[in-house]
Amino acid sequence: MRINYNVSAMLTNNNLANNDNLLAKSLQRLSSGLKINAAKDNPAGLAMAKRMNSQLESLAVATQSAGDGVSVIETADGALAEISDMLQRMNELAIKAANGIESENDRQIIQDEVKQLTQEIERVAETTEFNGQKLLNGEFSLKGYVSGTPTNGVKLSSYSKDVTAKIYAISGMVVKENPTPRYTITVDQDELEKNGFPPGCTASINNNLVTIKDAAGAEVRTMSLVEAEKLSGLTIKENLVPRYMVTVDPADLEKGGFPKGCTASMKDNLVTIKGTNGFEMTLDLTDAMKKQGFPDPNDTLTLPDFNVDIKGFGSMVLQVGANEGQVLEVEIPKISLSEMGLNNYFVKDENGKEIWTLNVTTQDSAREGIDRISGAVGFISGIRGQLGAYQNRLESTINSLNVTTENMTAAYSRIMDVDMAEEMTNYTTYQVMTQAATSMLAQANERPSQVLQLLQ
Repeated sequence: MRINYNVSAMLTNNNLANNDNLLAKSLQRLSSGLKINAAKDNPAGLAMAKRMNSQLESLAVATQSAGDGVSVIETADGALAEISDMLQRMNELAIKAANGIESENDRQIIQDEVKQLTQEIERVAETTEFNGQKLLNGEFSLKGYVSGTPTNGVKLSSYSKDVTAKIYAISGMVVKENPTPRYTITVDQDELEKNGFPPGCTASINNNLVTIKDAAGAEVRTMSLVEAEKLSGLTIKENLVPRYMVTVDPADLEKGGFPKGCTASMKDNLVTIKGTNGFEMTLDLTDAMKKQGFPDPNDTLTLPDFNVDIKGFGSMVLQVGANEGQVLEVEIPKISLSEMGLNNYFVKDENGKEIWTLNVTTQDSAREGIDRISGAVGFISGIRGQLGAYQNRLESTINSLNVTTENMTAAYSRIMDVDMAEEMTNYTTYQVMTQAATSMLAQANERPSQVLQLLQ
């Protein structure tokens, strides 16, 4: 028996210290609910868990961004829905104006309402905003610029995603009145004779007046288009051809950087250049035609050479993922009377601003207006369909992000969260062992005193 070193007490004290450390760790886990409270607890697990936690935080923000994108699209779609309703009202007015029983004064009253509706469409397109950003004025359509705009007035309206970002040169573009007759008239000789006309009559249309001549070429009768349509023996068909036509040499387009085989067509004041593989570029000539007084006496508009600088960006980019490059580009085309084809009549609004609107002041223009409004409804419906597809993608993205967040949270929890039942079992074990070690240390400290019995 030795008294200088109580080895039994030292061994017991070490075990007590170890048990006390384990008990402290168990208490820390039970109180925090975390399996890993410090890097020393599980270095590899902590590094993995922190990466997961960073992803989880990023996914939460990405989900919010996608939700904001849905709100943007809902705002734009709501404005387009209102524009669609206004177009429907304009269609009703155009049909009413096309009715032969309406007087000139009646049609002027109808025209006044049409003018107000077109101005409201322009106002909605210009003022619809989300978070201070305009949505329908073309700000989030693909960007590009025309050099020489201050002099020739040509503007870039839109272009497809298949158009390579670079500078395109356009030369030799000429706009003319379409020579194709607006109406085709056929004659049924037998029916005309039944109505008192001489044999061999012919009919022609000029400035919405129908002239019937006999076989010798002498004028028999001149009547309005409305009267002629009611006359048995005459069949009048309207040729829905563009008012203007554009010519440009495909070789010149190719020299200017366009794909081989591009062609140009014109509807209203918009010129569309199309090529293979989805290439499409639309130019707005409204200002160019006004500046040069077209149609002029020669009915020809020769445009000076100009360049179109395609930038290849401009869509609203939504960050819908936790990592770089996980984005969704939302393109919202420009909404205006020109893009919708409702600009065949030039007026001034109450502020003196020059605008193009729809003309229904005559029966013929009202008929044309019905066709134009139909095209405008299709244009707006197409954009709404595109926005709806974007919204469906965003909602699917949100669902996917939510599922990813759930699964990653479960994985993160398996690494970081403590199993309370298991840890409570450990805590009870460490507590009993600590109490036992404390009791044994007391016994070990009593052993040296037994030496005193030998010294008596």
